[in-house]
Amino acid sequence: MRILVLLLIIINTNVLGQENISIEQVSRKPYFKYVAKIDANEVTYYISEFDREKELPLIVYIQGSGYQSLFYEKGGSIVPTSGHINLPYLSQGKAKVLIIEKPGVQFLDVMSPHQRNTQFDQSFSLDSWSERIKKVIEHVILTEQIDASKVMLIGHSEGGLVAARVAKLMQQKISNVCIMAGEGPSQLYSLYSFAKTGDFFSKVAKDEKSRIQYLLSTWDDIQKDPTSTDKFFWGFTYLRWYSFLKTSVIEELSGFKGKVLILQGDKDKNVNPESSNILYIGLISKGIDAELSIMENADHSFYIKNSEINGWKTALKKSLDWFLETAHK
Repeated sequence: MRILVLLLIIINTNVLGQENISIEQVSRKPYFKYVAKIDANEVTYYISEFDREKELPLIVYIQGSGYQSLFYEKGGSIVPTSGHINLPYLSQGKAKVLIIEKPGVQFLDVMSPHQRNTQFDQSFSLDSWSERIKKVIEHVILTEQIDASKVMLIGHSEGGLVAARVAKLMQQKISNVCIMAGEGPSQLYSLYSFAKTGDFFSKVAKDEKSRIQYLLSTWDDIQKDPTSTDKFFWGFTYLRWYSFLKTSVIEELSGFKGKVLILQGDKDKNVNPESSNILYIGLISKGIDAELSIMENADHSFYIKNSEINGWKTALKKSLDWFLETAHK
């Protein structure tokens, strides 16, 4: 049984103000856990354990919303969250996988309905999260065996907009972006659409007009206090909501020079599936190399009801195969 073993690797090299503190093997999982200081902030990230000495392309998986760690402990075992665990196995021998904990989130942190993560609430926004990802990618490219000409960002759900922002920040350093059920226009579009149907805010009001009024008045209030970490909507601070809702994947990717893959389930009840069509048309209208793949009967996590197909694994494999085929083609 593999346990969390602290490797005798303490790297005291400063690269762009970044310093590795420690590297550990994650118990029974195909990752090494890194803790590093980046611009005086302690950051935890993980790199797939396979092919450590081989130069390979890099896949950066960006998880959806919440302040859950990428792993949690159950019955003495380490359990992965957020859907990343298939990627290292699918990518073995082909690419390396990087995943990163959010600002304020530590290894094995869990979300609790009874206790907030204050550090997360006070620091998390589209800007802070995207900047963290950018700096970790730059650090990993400099300190690991990476083919820096082939770097793909995969963003699921909330991570779709984050991936688009990181691509904007890093310009030509990102060759491919995959948006998995990650909106197209502002998330306000899905919130508005599902408020109309009653899929969202049905506990707030039973009629369509009242639900929409609730959403619009809340958005108005958020705009009046956009940096508040004391006011909350749907479990997250106004700071978080304002930073995400004021922009869109289309806007963030408008100047992107690489390739984009859009993956969307047509039974998604968290993101309006129509947003993927809006994203696709919005991107190709700007001359961006984009592809759209709709998975039939798949929900927000690409689960296909009454099917033997593992929709999530299928979606990840689609993104990997597309990346390896199209990067700098």
